[in-house]
Amino acid sequence: MVVTLTPIVPKYHLLRFFRDFNEGITSGIRNITYAMPSQLIKTSLLAYSYKNGDDLVDYVRQNGGDAHIMTDLKQIGFLSWQKFLDKFFSDNHFDILHCHIDGWQSGVVAYYARKHGVKLCAIHAHRSVEEDSQCSRIKQFINRYSSIHCFDLHFACNKVATSCVYGEKSLKDVYYLRNGLDISKYTYTLNNSQIESYNELFGIKKGQIVIGHIGRFSPIKNHKFLLQLASSMLSKQISFKMLFIGDGNDIDLVKNQVLELGLSDNVEFLGYRQDIINLLKYMDVLLLPSFAEALSNVSIEVQAAGTPAILSDTIKTDCDLGLNTVQFKPLVADVWEEAILSVINKKESSVNEIKSHFIESGFDSGSIAKYYFSILDEAITKKKNV
Repeated sequence: MVVTLTPIVPKYHLLRFFRDFNEGITSGIRNITYAMPSQLIKTSLLAYSYKNGDDLVDYVRQNGGDAHIMTDLKQIGFLSWQKFLDKFFSDNHFDILHCHIDGWQSGVVAYYARKHGVKLCAIHAHRSVEEDSQCSRIKQFINRYSSIHCFDLHFACNKVATSCVYGEKSLKDVYYLRNGLDISKYTYTLNNSQIESYNELFGIKKGQIVIGHIGRFSPIKNHKFLLQLASSMLSKQISFKMLFIGDGNDIDLVKNQVLELGLSDNVEFLGYRQDIINLLKYMDVLLLPSFAEALSNVSIEVQAAGTPAILSDTIKTDCDLGLNTVQFKPLVADVWEEAILSVINKKESSVNEIKSHFIESGFDSGSIAKYYFSILDEAITKKKNV
């Protein structure tokens, strides 16, 4: 007798709308997607670009979802963009829309999603910076109004993002969704062969301090300070190599500054990398001198890897999991030099210690996925009963 297995049909089909894979938020999207049980939610993606996102695209397709390309509004104009959205939601069925871009664009996306039967529309606040010009204030008002009134559920990574995107007094019910990690992926140690391979690849000499930075090349990430720090360390004959990991609009500008400052032998541009966990374990210290962060994924990942990190004191301390591996310092080169030298040979946290802190702090992806699903499920149930 042949037994036919009935395929498992997920309870909901979720569409995630975001910009591209060059932003930090996509790390959080990856982690929660991987942690979500496939029998509960099938995930699909809608983005302007999937460059550097092959792993997540492959995963969602293997689990019954799909990755759709969003037509660029600037290229086709607003009317054609609306027609695209109308047809897209007419041709594809989703139960839930989760937008990771705040503002009026996502408001329009939510409108067409509801028109074609999407049951629940959610938006996520990730930004931490507000614009100050008069023109930007008008734009900010429109974006904030859209983010508040066009969606059923409002998520944020922390209170800084809530204030920036929704306003301090506009919303009472905001769900805080942390960027959790699968700690099991961070519990190994690099072997000597891997270390030597990186040394050769990046031209690391014996005794050099390996300093890492992960982030897109944009003014808010403050690469200018990193170059000031590198120049100061070089003048004091401190042996180091600084690894810049990431991409972005300002990368050529920073490369030119490296040449002008005579730092070519001390700074390496690695571009986008798939081996982030290995690199976090390889470097001696991670530096994040950003002017602002909502909740930095990298600051969480570096603690999972057990590597010391120095962050600017303008970043909120809610990313510190209490492992004593993160320091918050003012943007003064001498202060950061001293901090770097003080952590080079610092004893690493044990795997069990890291695991326990992540679970206690609520940053493990499994727990976050369960919490996230419970919010979505409860919201849809309430809408059905209204």
